[in-house]
Amino acid sequence: MQFYIDIDEGSFIAGWLAPDNPGIIPKVKVVCPDREELIIEASVIRADIKDAGLHNTGQVGFQVDTSLVPDLANQPDIEILDAATDIQIYHRNDTDRHVQTKLVYFDASLMPQNKIYRTLNSRFAMNYNFVERHAFDTMACLINAGYMQSVILTGRPYLSRYIGHFKNKGFFTSVLVSHPIEELAERILFIQLLGKSNAAHLLPTFMTGFEALTDFAINLDIENEKALNTAFRSAKPEVKAALSNPMVRIMGCQPGEEPERRHLGLALDNLSTVDAVGMRERFSEFKGLLAGLLGADVLGEHMMAVSPAVTDLADRLAGIGAVSNLLEYDLVLHSYVEDAIENALTEETAE
Repeated sequence: MQFYIDIDEGSFIAGWLAPDNPGIIPKVKVVCPDREELIIEASVIRADIKDAGLHNTGQVGFQVDTSLVPDLANQPDIEILDAATDIQIYHRNDTDRHVQTKLVYFDASLMPQNKIYRTLNSRFAMNYNFVERHAFDTMACLINAGYMQSVILTGRPYLSRYIGHFKNKGFFTSVLVSHPIEELAERILFIQLLGKSNAAHLLPTFMTGFEALTDFAINLDIENEKALNTAFRSAKPEVKAALSNPMVRIMGCQPGEEPERRHLGLALDNLSTVDAVGMRERFSEFKGLLAGLLGADVLGEHMMAVSPAVTDLADRLAGIGAVSNLLEYDLVLHSYVEDAIENALTEETAE
């Protein structure tokens, strides 16, 4: 899917939306606070979009004006979304309220820190979470959209694929690194918690790249270290592939590549170009670093929450050789990041 907003003149907004299926006439959803949602079908023929091969007929243009929203000029929180997917196409940018920065907040964790993410999203006009779910065309659209001057992208996109594009388009990049074994423990508990609840249907939202882990994680006897050892040693190849070095995979590999030792070096090279790198274990320092570099506190007062159950499971997993083998490169990567951050903080204190 691709889209763009061409103009917002207060009482008139116009743009276009080209869905993945070029034969479909798209529809957009117009949302204003305390108003009934409006669904409108694209009615404007865009020959340029047809000529570019993005749509069969070019009927992809849409307009929002005072005939639809009489007080459109006075709607600072008007939002336009793709009606089929609810992907945000536009939200008005309030320069008094929103941080005027394009930010990538890279966090490899599956378990969302809801309070932190709500604060992050509130500070930017446009916000896109779990961006790893989006196809390359949609990601290219988000990266290249010149009308987005206040936007945040969160999730775990492939750094090797996108880091150059982020830099070329003026995005500020940040990466939050977790301890690999603690992250695995959190992932397992999150899948168990959600998979055994009435909200199990939401699992696919979070599982991009980890789909093979669902049944494996749900059926783990997490209290029995012997059973855990057996499960990890006898895991199916597709499960081991999903478990293998997820940080190095998304920071050093291209889509479809399996992590190898050479990808550890590539991951470190990519991290060296990131504007702000932090660790979950030292979240307060990361918050301060990000606020200082952006000139705005985008993370608020909330701290990273770590459940005692995650810590307990991580302690058990740390004693299992098969787990350490699956996370070999991630553990080395984490060690390098930890040393670099410690050295930087020591130098800052000395000054």
